[in-house]
Amino acid sequence: MLPDPSGIKQDRGVIERFENDAAVVRVGPSQTPVHLPVTDLPHGAEVGSWLVLDLQIMPPLALRIVTDGAV
Repeated sequence: MLPDPSGIKQDRGVIERFENDAAVVRVGPSQTPVHLPVTDLPHGAEVGSWLVLDLQIMPPLALRIVTDGAV
């Protein structure tokens, strides 16, 4: 993962499932569940999609889908 110029670490997570109007995203080595509103997901996000996330803000922000294995 390339460092962010701001010095803030970006995390990766995978969409595990959808519940009501939220995506349950498993983040980090501990697979911590994070709930993100479906309306805040990048276009094309689906179960199994890997996302780059900014967890330093609330609510967390899904920045983009990882499509090629790079962050």
